[in-house]
Amino acid sequence: MNDDKIKYAEKIVAVCIIGCLAIFCLFCVYNYLSTDKSADNHNDTVTIQRIEDEHRQLGDELADIRTELQYGQEAVGRAEERVGDLQESNAVSTEKLRESRELIERSRNIFKDVDRANGLPEAQTSSEGTTK
Repeated sequence: MNDDKIKYAEKIVAVCIIGCLAIFCLFCVYNYLSTDKSADNHNDTVTIQRIEDEHRQLGDELADIRTELQYGQEAVGRAEERVGDLQESNAVSTEKLRESRELIERSRNIFKDVDRANGLPEAQTSSEGTTK
């Protein structure tokens, strides 16, 4: 009966060793699978965070571009107003120049009429006149 107890004890020890090995193998597989998922989740989290940061940065850059575009449009508007003012000023200057030319021509005609009325030879009234 002693042999039977030893064989029974050996079987129990063998079952315990096999059970411990099976539990150890299951723990290793579980640990491997959970670590792999954790790394993937971490990589996904980092990638998502990076995308969010880039999106935020692009949004800020877009807002800056919009602001610069508004400043540019305002500058173009001011330049267009200034061009309009200069065109009006040019039109006024052109009109005054035309009126001045008419006045000069009338003055020349008056001098000619005065010279004729006094019986004098006509004075040279062109811009190429003589200087004394």
